[in-house]
Formats: sequence, C-alpha cells, structure tokens
Amino acid sequence: DIIKNYPKTYGAKQAGSLRGQILQKALMANVEHINLPSQAILAKIDFRNASKAFFNIVKLNDNDLRAFEKAGYDTGKRIELFKKLKPVKTWSQNLPDDGDFQNHSVEIIINALPLGHYALLVSDNQQFKSEGGAVGYLLYQVSNLAYLQKQYEAGNHEFVVVHRNSGEPLEGVQVEIFKTTYDYHDGQSERKRQSLGKFNSDRDGFVRPKIPQNIQYEIELRKGDDRLLPENNYYTGTYFNEPRSEQFTYFFTDRNIYRPGQTIYFK
Repeated sequence: DIIKNYPKTYGAKQAGSLRGQILQKALMANVEHINLPSQAILAKIDFRNASKAFFNIVKLNDNDLRAFEKAGYDTGKRIELFKKLKPVKTWSQNLPDDGDFQNHSVEIIINALPLGHYALLVSDNQQFKSEGGAVGYLLYQVSNLAYLQKQYEAGNHEFVVVHRNSGEPLEGVQVEIFKTTYDYHDGQSERKRQSLGKFNSDRDGFVRPKIPQNIQYEIELRKGDDRLLPENNYYTGTYFNEPRSEQFTYFFTDRNIYRPGQTIYFK
C-alpha cells in the first residue's frame, strides 16, 4: 500500500487524492419541475457509494422563497434554510449497493401533494449533514396551471392559459406581470420585481397584456389557491430587423441522384 508505506511521497499524495475521489459519496434527486396535485410524482435518484437515502419534503411560502433567493448560490445556506422548516413528509429508501464505486440510478414514487411550492431534500444520513456525507435538494411546484406563449414582431407576447392535464383553456386565471431588474453589489446580484398590472384570461384562455418596450419581465399565474411561478423571463424588445422583401429561386429536378456527366433536367 503506497499510502501506508510511503506516506510522504508524491505518489502517495496522488494515490490519496484518487482514493478520495473513488470513495466520495454522491446523492441527487430529479423530478419534473411542475407536477399535478392529483397524481403521484416519479423521482429519479442518482447515487454513488450510498446504501440508503433519507428524504424530507418541506412546503415553501413567499418568505421562504425570498430567503432561498437571498442565499444566492450558497448551497449550504439554502440547505440550512430548508432544515429549519417542518417537513410535510419524511421517509427513507434503501438503495442497491453493488460496491463498485460507480454511479447508479433508481426511480421512486412520491405520493401526490396538494397545491404549492416544495423543496425536496435528499441525504445519505438522517441528520442531512454534508460533512462526511452527501446532501442535495431541488425545488418543484404542484399546480394545475400551464401556459403557452408567442412573441410578435413588435416584441410583445400573448399567453394562452390551459389546464396542465387536459389542455383545456382556462378562463379567469389572473396573470400578473413583473418588471425585473438586478442590482449588483459586493459580488452579489439582487433581483427586484415591480408589478406592471394584472390581467385575466378570456374564455379561450388568452391573455394579451400591454407591456412597455425594452424591459425584461416575468409572469405569475393564479387561480384560487393555485399559483404558478414560471422560471422563464421575457423581453419586450424586438429581435427583428426592419421588414424587407426577399426573392427565392427553387429548382425542381427530374431525379434525386445522377451519374457523373449525366444531363440534369430542371424547371
């Protein structure tokens, strides 16, 4: 054993580093970003060097979402935020351990949840500690709402709100428009939102808001207790050049493949 017999050598240090990489634990969950309230959720679990996974699901309110965003890209702060919240569901799952130090994946079922925003925490230890273990998280939503969007040449958008499962257009869904700007200071960025108005979908699900030009904005959909916060941002500036006419010439040939030197007939 080079590490044991020659601990101070360069080779021993390299071997120690390689050994650490081989033995490192990894655990990560993946689910659809938006799920239906009436259906169980299929989750994919990617893992390495872990024989058991522990799960917590916590529900997030507006204050929690703001605190999550304020934590920036600090994963540790975000996980500590979630650990302080009371779980709505907690359980564990044994994982197949082949002992081969390779990445593996399994799929599990999460029971249906009511409308809302959630964080799923996954760890190889019941305390959800990252020291000497593996901890991961993801955010997802449970909603019946979905939408399509189209941009016009003037830079404006129209939205069609539909039921996420049936695809039927939904009338009376409130769509609020928020202008988004970012302040950068001390190496951090702070997102600010300014409401530009609320619009209701018509009987065909359409929403055609009048939005100022050359701004970045996001939308929020709400119908009763159902609230959808899409991750997409939109821009009302135009990406199009001034309209201009173009001419095209199309050739129709008598066949698709020709021999070398063969005459081509076209119209």
